[in-house]
Amino acid sequence: MSDLSQVLNEINKKYDGIVMKGSNFPKLDKIPFSSPRINYMTYGGIALGKACELFGPENGGKTTTALDIVKNAQIKAKNDYSQLISSMQTELDELKEKNNKTDKKRIKDLETELDELKDKGMKRVVYVDAENTLDDEWAQTIGVDLDELILIKPHEQTAEQILQMILDIIKSDGVILVVLDSIPMLVSQQAFENTLEKKTYAGNSGAFSEFSNKVAQLLYRHETAFVAINQVREDFDNPYNMYKTPGGKALKHLFTVRLLVRKGRFIDERCQELNNSADTPAGNLVDIRVEKTKLFKPDRRLGYYTLNYSTGVDIINDTIDVAVMYDIIQQGGSWFTVLTEKGEPMEIDGNILKFQGKPKLIDCLKSNKEVFDSVYSRVNDIVSR
Repeated sequence: MSDLSQVLNEINKKYDGIVMKGSNFPKLDKIPFSSPRINYMTYGGIALGKACELFGPENGGKTTTALDIVKNAQIKAKNDYSQLISSMQTELDELKEKNNKTDKKRIKDLETELDELKDKGMKRVVYVDAENTLDDEWAQTIGVDLDELILIKPHEQTAEQILQMILDIIKSDGVILVVLDSIPMLVSQQAFENTLEKKTYAGNSGAFSEFSNKVAQLLYRHETAFVAINQVREDFDNPYNMYKTPGGKALKHLFTVRLLVRKGRFIDERCQELNNSADTPAGNLVDIRVEKTKLFKPDRRLGYYTLNYSTGVDIINDTIDVAVMYDIIQQGGSWFTVLTEKGEPMEIDGNILKFQGKPKLIDCLKSNKEVFDSVYSRVNDIVSR
């Protein structure tokens, strides 16, 4: 054994296998967005084990976007937990059926692991509502399961205390996602103790600097995603940048993905764009811009998703748009044809799924869940590559 191999083996023994071959680099799992448009931009969604920032002007859609991630994190946690329980139970049943003496230890270990997993339960989502503005009705409209959501609403806690709570929660290994809403609403210990007449320097940037150094490794180790909502401030000192974000520079290094979220054009019930003076819009576009990425190629920087005020994210409309891009749905003029995986027109009861006008196609996908699920699954499979 070479000196290098010996040193690496000793490091692995001491630090729990942190050395690996580049070919064994683990693939990051992701929490998808509901809209295939944003999954297309981000190559599949928000990565587990990493931190993401949603920032932008007020009323732009930051909290709504975060709630959409919360909804899908809850779905993912439930599905992953069910699949793990099922696979372990299947293996256990097969080993017991074989009844080999050599498998007795494995059976015992598997039974113990299964009991521990059931006691622990599935991973949860934690939402830190530092602004105390979370609308439970809107969260339910987006699709969040409030009964399964762990909600923290600080009242007199300092930034240091809240950030330490987040670190402790991640260390518990029981959460899939932590959302902080929002960074500027946290008040440092120094500012908390000072009166308004006494100026506080550095704000909460010191607390976030220390937090950033600690949280990155914890997120990776426990496969937890961290999403922080931030605001923008006018930057008068920099003529080349119109805005800056609170929290200090350390946070910008922590976030592997930074998404600028802004309110787009109003839309009507048929998802047609309206002017900004419309009296009764049915929804609006939420514009997304990838400002930083260390997880995927920055070749899909601009995009949007469709938001309906009555139903939340308009998944069907956005699915159609991306499906047309990849010829899963073929468009010729005003005609839309749904295709099979073989590229042939899809049929139901002998009728080809061909429609004149997008609204008729939307009605078809709304009333035929199997057809929509097929298109949606194929779209998300492609855009996450």
